[in-house]
Amino acid sequence: KTLKIKVVQDYLTSSLGYELIARKYGIKSNSLVVSWVQRYKAIGPKGLDVLSPKKTFDGSFKMNVLKWMKTNKASYPKTALHFNISNVGTIWQWQHIW
Repeated sequence: KTLKIKVVQDYLTSSLGYELIARKYGIKSNSLVVSWVQRYKAIGPKGLDVLSPKKTFDGSFKMNVLKWMKTNKASYPKTALHFNISNVGTIWQWQHIW
């Protein structure tokens, strides 16, 4: 979590863009930096916590997430942020299963 906070604070206090921040910290994808910054802005430092990998979501919740995403024509990151799902790939997997 310390790296995430450092990256987010650096982005927020500098004039560097996502790509340069990602390079500076050796992060392979600038979309990860984008996600961290968005989660931090929306939720605060708790938004950078990794949710328990053992957390399970029931079928009803999954369907509500997918329905919301379709209704709002939202991207995976926006949907993950809206439902506080830390891994965007989780939603992608649900969509491809159903």
